[in-house]
Amino acid sequence: MITMDNKNIDNFDKNGILFLVSALWGKITKKIDENIYSFTESKTRENITSSDPIKIILGKIMKWFSDLSAGAASSLLGQNLTENKALISDANGKVAASDLDASKVEFLSGVTSDIQEQINSLNSTLENIGDEPIKIITMSGSVIDLFEKCRSGLNVFICGGSSVGLPSQTTEWKYGCGLLFKRSGDEGTMMLFGYNSTKIAICPISNKIAGSWRII
Repeated sequence: MITMDNKNIDNFDKNGILFLVSALWGKITKKIDENIYSFTESKTRENITSSDPIKIILGKIMKWFSDLSAGAASSLLGQNLTENKALISDANGKVAASDLDASKVEFLSGVTSDIQEQINSLNSTLENIGDEPIKIITMSGSVIDLFEKCRSGLNVFICGGSSVGLPSQTTEWKYGCGLLFKRSGDEGTMMLFGYNSTKIAICPISNKIAGSWRII
């Protein structure tokens, strides 16, 4: 209890008022600290307000802690994750660090569709090419005969010694080998490597007609 002598009442100034308020506040807060409040956990997570009684505030706080300790982020309480790792949901539905380096995630930048589906599509395309993705063809007739035998894409051929339509009938070209790029059923380019030489001859094919050879 705070008392004041009658003889000092006339001298009571603003400093005395401040002293009185401070003393009263100390007793009030001490009373709050010593009180035991009965409260129950809130049913939903809500923010506290200035008008909430103490027991309501404690119930709201309890709800937040309860949900946090039971939620996906409960594995993060009191500890850090392994640095620079991609985050996953583990078998218990908790946040965890995976074995994948975070830098590897950048490789997915720009991906617009399922990667596995893209791989399956590519495998299907390669399977349709056949058991021999690049088949070696023997050229025994003309350039156009060879062109007809080739499929779209890259083809490898060897000259059989009796081919016609070559740059010349010398050994250099009759027993050479080369590549034929078939862009469509009518268009392509033939590249012939001279036998035992460093010469290369190129022949364009348009509308199934062989053009002139260019030797380089």
